[in-house]
Amino acid sequence: MRNVIQKAKSNWPVTLGILALFIYSILNAFFAAQQRAKQLLSQTIPESSATAVPSPFSSTTDNFKIQFPSTPKEQSGYKTFLALIKVPYNSYESVTTDDQNETSYTVNVMTLPKEMIEDGTTQERSHAGIEALKDKDTTLLSTNEVTFKNKPALEARLVNTPNKYYFHIMMFEQGTKRYTLMTLSSSDSSEVGKDFFESFEFLSNSL
Repeated sequence: MRNVIQKAKSNWPVTLGILALFIYSILNAFFAAQQRAKQLLSQTIPESSATAVPSPFSSTTDNFKIQFPSTPKEQSGYKTFLALIKVPYNSYESVTTDDQNETSYTVNVMTLPKEMIEDGTTQERSHAGIEALKDKDTTLLSTNEVTFKNKPALEARLVNTPNKYYFHIMMFEQGTKRYTLMTLSSSDSSEVGKDFFESFEFLSNSL
């Protein structure tokens, strides 16, 4: 990969563009989720954090609204790709717990540069993103190409076997923004994340 650092953005091959997209569209959320899972598995969450109070949330910056189970924590930053460009991202996360299960709810939004948008399709980028998540400990359970909020989307479920936590992911795009909705839970129920995903709406139909 280091050999391509010297290439100008205008000369990126299609495969490199797809590589960039799966790195930035999903790994941010994945690494944050892994860290969160370790915290959930190793720490006792304070009682004040355990009660979920439904919290309608909207972001004019990222053009969406959604129903988090509690007030989300917001984080913003940049990721540098191959020392060439900075890709901005915003992440919104809410965590709930009860007597049996702990669940993290995340919306990750990345603003993609033109060079990335022009390489491949939404679904190609999404499938590449899911492939990037698989390793010796994380197994893909299912993927489905769907239409979500009138956008082509990929829905996926994965499990981290050693720690027994489950990912439910929905990936899609609007304009230059790439959205990853994700739940990370100690429950394997297919209902985890369903209401969270369904509550997502765009504030505007175009960017």
